[in-house]
Amino acid sequence: MNQETEQVVCINIEVIQYRYDGSQRFDRTWDEYKEGFGDLNKEFWLGNEKIRRLTEDGVFSLLIQIWDSKSTKWKAYYQNFSIGNSSMNYALQSAGFSGSAGDGLGCLQGQHFSVCGPDLDAHSPLCTDLSWGGWWVGSCHEVNLNGLYSTSGGNLSWMSHHTLMKTQMKLTPYI
Repeated sequence: MNQETEQVVCINIEVIQYRYDGSQRFDRTWDEYKEGFGDLNKEFWLGNEKIRRLTEDGVFSLLIQIWDSKSTKWKAYYQNFSIGNSSMNYALQSAGFSGSAGDGLGCLQGQHFSVCGPDLDAHSPLCTDLSWGGWWVGSCHEVNLNGLYSTSGGNLSWMSHHTLMKTQMKLTPYI
């Protein structure tokens, strides 16, 4: 009798951000974004330091999924994603875009993570003060999945997609 061997490949998927109902405030301090906040079973930000540690050893892919008020879903996939350390203000690096949502991170290469408070972005007034959430800022409000959540069109945005109702960011090792 011929026995077939099935090879199982386990891929670790780490959700680093999830928003769906506005139950969690995202207008947080630098230290809160650094360490993470929220409930991993609900809305949360995993934490910049944890994201940096996950992506520092190896090549990681990022999948961003966004849904609008009509439950239309778009995806942005980056073959290579990482952020710098705290002394680099968690500067963003991404490459290898594909997907239906548009390359929202393309214009944010090398941008520092900014929160309400210290002005680490290149715009005045501070874009994160206007959007109520920490993010890598290249152009105010063009891309920010951590802004003010509102069912009537808050500051969650991904390029031309506004009035986002649900967002999720997932890291996986690039294979």
